[in-house]
Amino acid sequence: MEKIRVLIVDDSAFVRAFIRQTLEKDPRIEVVGVARDGEDAIQKAAQLQPDVVTLDVEMPRKSGLEALSEILQVSKAAVIMVSSLTQEGAEATIEALEKGAADFIPKPASLIGSGTVDEFRKTLVEKIHVVGTHKERFQRVRPFRRPARIGDYKAIPVKPKPSRGRRKHHPKVVIIGISTGGPLSLQQVIPMLPGDFPLPVVVVQHMPPQFTKSLADRLNTLSQVTVKEAAEGDELRPATVYIAPGGRQMLLRPNRGHTATVAVVDHVESEKREIFKPSVNVTTFSALKVFGGAIIGVMMTGMGSDGKEAFIELHRQGGIVIAQDERTCVVYGMPRAVVEAGIADYVLPLEKIAETLVDLVSQPAN
Repeated sequence: MEKIRVLIVDDSAFVRAFIRQTLEKDPRIEVVGVARDGEDAIQKAAQLQPDVVTLDVEMPRKSGLEALSEILQVSKAAVIMVSSLTQEGAEATIEALEKGAADFIPKPASLIGSGTVDEFRKTLVEKIHVVGTHKERFQRVRPFRRPARIGDYKAIPVKPKPSRGRRKHHPKVVIIGISTGGPLSLQQVIPMLPGDFPLPVVVVQHMPPQFTKSLADRLNTLSQVTVKEAAEGDELRPATVYIAPGGRQMLLRPNRGHTATVAVVDHVESEKREIFKPSVNVTTFSALKVFGGAIIGVMMTGMGSDGKEAFIELHRQGGIVIAQDERTCVVYGMPRAVVEAGIADYVLPLEKIAETLVDLVSQPAN
């Protein structure tokens, strides 16, 4: 079995040793070198040609953010940013993802003896496996460039196009579930929605606290619709995108029978089954209680199968389900689960999702 070759970059000797010790316990990973700052990282990436680079964001001489583009130029490595859990660290991480970083992991405040440290170890190894085995997909990630306009293409449905009898409701909300590869992929969808998009859009992106606000703020600067991190009591409005807050669960609750308001909670009854905060399943099941099948569900790039159960129920109630296709996914996990369940009405490349949403919301229901 060919091992995943990793270069570790951090200005702290303790952190370098900690990460090295963590990775060397896994027989599928080989640590080929360490670097103490951005300059050192560029040189060693060129020399060692690793599969994956773990890159600290904040370092002297040259930061991880400053070194990222050069590392991608001198090597074919996929880069995982290791970021502090601060607002500044989150903003730098979102910028790094735009510049071509494959993924990120937040660094705990302390790397000594806590459940958070154990979770960091586990998550880091998982991310390196995913990034290392799908390196060619991450190499396609490029900085965002907003297209001039939505094209004139038509969406291609899965096998037979859903009959008009299949669609029972005019949609009232769009729910997007997304994980690994999400920030850059969302920038190919949300900024393409017109400023008068008639529905609210709810995005459940697997991310920790702080990072979802930075993501929302960045998308807002690029988009014609309003984008915000959802907050307790927000009333869903048309032409507004609500990013579920990281580290908590987001529910939709009825508001005077016509729309919904946001509830942000720490725990839900299904918490033992849901490993993600926020969870696509949790948010979508709550939306079904408000809107029934009058929902368009979009499943985009990401690991695992979060959202599959709720999307099965959405399909059963007559809603529309869209899955991103394998070719344009960074990780074809969550969309695969939906497609293999046989509930996807459309399987679309990333660049066609926005136009399809516009088309669907403009069609009358039967």
